[in-house]
This record gives sequence, structure tokens and C-alpha cells, in this order.
Amino acid sequence: MRQLFVLAATCCALIGAGAAYAHDGGGGLAVKSVGATFTATTASNVRSSTCTGTDGGTYTATRATYAGTASSSEATLNGPLTITATSFINTTSGVGYVDGKIAVASSSGTTNADFDAVYSNGTVTGFAKGNGHSVALLANVSAGFNPTGGFTSGQIGGSAGGAAIELGSQACQAAAPAQQEMIEVHGTVSAVSSSSITAAGVTCAVPAALQTNVATFHVGDSVYVECSYANGVATLDNIAQGGTFHGKLVVHCHANSGQRTAFLRNFKTHYGRHHR
Repeated sequence: MRQLFVLAATCCALIGAGAAYAHDGGGGLAVKSVGATFTATTASNVRSSTCTGTDGGTYTATRATYAGTASSSEATLNGPLTITATSFINTTSGVGYVDGKIAVASSSGTTNADFDAVYSNGTVTGFAKGNGHSVALLANVSAGFNPTGGFTSGQIGGSAGGAAIELGSQACQAAAPAQQEMIEVHGTVSAVSSSSITAAGVTCAVPAALQTNVATFHVGDSVYVECSYANGVATLDNIAQGGTFHGKLVVHCHANSGQRTAFLRNFKTHYGRHHR
């Protein structure tokens, strides 16, 4: 005897195969890797002083402006470069610090960043943070440095000083969490095992928590079964002894009319074509 299958779908929002996305309601961040090389060896307004510390070391403090060029495929880091820096170096031990401001006069506007760096025997390595045209800059920086000669072989990002990134704005979409559909089955058990049970032509996977309960059912038993359906898989949620049924299947699908058709097509792909 042909079994009778009734598929009823109500509500709205398709779940299952494929990703569903929802706008997060506001702007998000765009992050990309950037990099540049630079030199700034034309020194001006150099002011320097020297003293001897109580530790016996000789210290040189220098403030100057250094002009040069930054080269990059990123427009915000490509163009004439000006660095205003203060250095304080223990010339006896060869260590110290350099801090100041970096300005790149790019075609899209001026990118400005503050930086702090450690000096060690002629090189500086540090970190810069600033802003360009509609972007924020976070960058590791490194270069050769001499208080009177300026910066050579400089890198914004790159292997010597570490990476650099720019943060911009963009519309950001987040994946919406999948919603589970509910399948209600009233019918006769045609197959049962510790891992699955089939009734009214629908097979549901049996989770570990329900295996003991399912073990009490046998082929030919009339049952009422509730299964959740997501991503093409039906999983048993509840099972109980049922009355006498000719085979009834009810699918509660949260979908609009177009989405409902897609859901039912996807469901039939897994469970066969059902006829009234």
C-alpha cells in the first residue's frame, strides 16, 4: 500500500545548505597588509647636546628634521617623506631610543604617524601608529640611523621590522546562525539501529543520549518521532509510541514562499519524492 505523506511548511527563513548572511547594521573594518621602503638623509634644524651620566656613559641628545622619500605600491605610503625625531643615545654602550613623527606627502593626502623605536649600534626598530586618507596605520618600522646623517635602508613593514597594516572602513556582513527545522513523523518503524531509525520513509540519526530509548523500539512499531533538520541531516530529538497511522510527515519550515520551495526540494533530494 502506498503510504500517505503530508508536507506542511510554515513561517519564514530558509536554513540548511549554503550560507545565509545578515548585515551587521553598521560599518566594519577592512584590514590589509602594506609596506614601504624609505630614506631620509637630508638633515635640517639639527640641535644636539652631550653629557656624561653618573653611570660613566656619554649621552648624546639630538633633535632634527630629516627629509627623503618613501616608496610603496600603497598610495598612502608613497611620496616625499619628512621625519621629525628626537634621539637619546648612550654612545658608550651603543643603545638608546628614537621617537618622533613621520609624514608622507602622498597623492591621496598626507599620512602622519607617531613612532617610538629602540636604537642599537646604528639601527632602530620600533612601532608607528597614525592615519592616512580614510585609513589608520599600524606599522613596525626599522632603519639604519645616525643622528646627523638621518635614516637609511628604512622599512615600514617588511621582514626586518615586522609587518604593517592599514585599517579602513567597509560594510561588514556576518554569517547568520543556522536555524533548525522540525520534522514530525507519525508512522511505522521500517528500520532501526543504534545509529539511526526510519519511520514513514524518513531516517533520523540517533544521538548517543537517545540510543537506550531507541533500543526499545522494533521494526513494525507505530511511533511518533520528532527530528531536527539542518544542513541536509535529520537528527532524532524525541521518540514515543504512537497510534495507528497511514504514514504522516509534517515539516515545520521557517521560510517564505520562495525559500520554502527550495527547502522542500532540498529535503526531497535526501528523502525521496513523496506523493499525496
